[in-house]
Amino acid sequence: QIIKQTLSSPGFIAMALGFATVCIPPLQRALFEPGGPLRFVGGTLETLGVAASSFSNIVVAASLHLQVEDEKRSHDDDCDGRMQVVDESDDDDHDM
Repeated sequence: QIIKQTLSSPGFIAMALGFATVCIPPLQRALFEPGGPLRFVGGTLETLGVAASSFSNIVVAASLHLQVEDEKRSHDDDCDGRMQVVDESDDDDHDM
């Protein structure tokens, strides 16, 4: 089940297709050389690749923000809204 899920994930499929492209020089030429028959696909992949790192940073930042918000919410749920009084005085200080 886990292997099937991994093999069908978009990230794994993209990695496998990229590896296949690297291993097949005629496919590389068709996709990325000027005048290649699949140059329009290669150009699209290059354009998406340029934006991928920026998009990944946005996704990571959003997930970290959500994690912080969840932590705040769980901390607020632990407190019942009442103010707690903490006695910070130390009994040993009175012996001076």
